[in-house]
Amino acid sequence: NTVNLPKPIACSASTTRCLRFRPGRAKVLPMSADAPALPRPSQLKWYVLALVGLALLRLGVGFIAAPPAVAMALSLLLGAVFILVPIAALYAGSDHPWRPGPAVGLLLAGAALHIGTILWVRANRPSGLPLLLADVAQNSAVLIWCLGLGALISLIIREKNMLPAIALFLAGLDIFLILSPLTPQRQFVEQNPEAFSNLAMSTPRVGTEAAVATAKSGINFDLFFIGPADLFIAAVLFAVMFRFSMQYRRTALWLGPALVAYMALVGLTGLPLPALVPIGLVFAICNWREFKLSGEEKQATWVVAVLALGFAGWGIYNAATYRPPARPAAPSQMESGSTPPAPAGSPAPTAPGQSP
Repeated sequence: NTVNLPKPIACSASTTRCLRFRPGRAKVLPMSADAPALPRPSQLKWYVLALVGLALLRLGVGFIAAPPAVAMALSLLLGAVFILVPIAALYAGSDHPWRPGPAVGLLLAGAALHIGTILWVRANRPSGLPLLLADVAQNSAVLIWCLGLGALISLIIREKNMLPAIALFLAGLDIFLILSPLTPQRQFVEQNPEAFSNLAMSTPRVGTEAAVATAKSGINFDLFFIGPADLFIAAVLFAVMFRFSMQYRRTALWLGPALVAYMALVGLTGLPLPALVPIGLVFAICNWREFKLSGEEKQATWVVAVLALGFAGWGIYNAATYRPPARPAAPSQMESGSTPPAPAGSPAPTAPGQSP
């Protein structure tokens, strides 16, 4: 049987092959690089729905109270939800034909909401429901401007073969910045925990009393924090994977559970671990077949890999060998007649009526 169709070519955006129809027959040939492809429909509606759903759930948690054991279990469950859903939101939001103008607009809108909320809280010192609403707005703003920044940076990446070097470098640098106690970032986080919590996205915590009734300004009612760098780098990778038709679906399916497991490790160890490491590993494992590097690109990638290992090794070494300097006793204590610290091995002071 033969097929007589007048159109010379018909291509599908979901495959890498196209049908070339010639008079009298139909034959499947590989799609050329310049063959037209149908644009993917935007998935921004799912991003908006996820954003609204997270906001409503975060607000609802403020009205929940539970016994301590149940509250901890619910908090851990919510932690998983508030990691998986934001990743799904960034995945959907990145599946859009972004241009510089809309990306900058989304970035500025999210940044304005974020900064405005922080300034309003500092000026008014709210409590209860107004503070919970501010927390909802602040965390929503982080997801908004991170998507805008990620989409904007993704437009700079013209070749997908640049991604292995970028992922390696960011992972190594993140290890150094997070683990080394000597970096300005680590010292800033330790000395200004409230400032870091204002910048990061958090997972809400269920309390033994409803937060809407007990929340005071300056009181933290969050469990885990995810830095904005982790979120916008994930948005960058998703946007680039969509643009170059890489393994975006497989990456998203593995990235969410990997980050949940990584956050559980943070909770068990109590250590501040760099989240760009699992993000880079999942991206590399799921997409390594997509890269066809030339000789020069391989050499450049190896150089970046050596630099990344150097950064990571230096950060781990600093974390293992660092000893905080001893703090001298405050002069005010000695002058006021307070008892100096007892030497090691001496018995602890006892309360009245208690035997040593």
